[in-house]
Amino acid sequence: MPFVTRNEAGDVVAMYHSAQSTASEELPAEHPDVIKFMQSATDESAAPPSASEKDLLAEVIRNVVSEQQSQISHTLDELSSSDLDMARVVEDLIEVLIQKQIIMSTDLPAIAMEKYTNRQSLRHKIKAIDSLIVEEKDII
Repeated sequence: MPFVTRNEAGDVVAMYHSAQSTASEELPAEHPDVIKFMQSATDESAAPPSASEKDLLAEVIRNVVSEQQSQISHTLDELSSSDLDMARVVEDLIEVLIQKQIIMSTDLPAIAMEKYTNRQSLRHKIKAIDSLIVEEKDII
């Protein structure tokens, strides 16, 4: 996050990689004042940015992009986990609807019925294998 210097009006007039005697205020890269300063630094009427300003701008952009990528990755992980949970909810819902004869298994599209039947078969296999496992406390 950049450290900034402000003028009397409160506008950011300089940014640095680290704290300076005149720049002790640290702002997040996405702060509106940082963005405004960076936009004014690229204004054609302004003097060209120095090498350190270019480096700082590149760092700010990298930090923002990295943070956004991290947020996207985290959100995708949560969505994937949610998908697994939702699949189980839908599977249980289909089972209840069929048991209560609200729908018939033939009401489902063929591909959905195939997937549902396959998952049910896998769950029965797991239950069968689990019932064969004997815990140590149950051994005589």
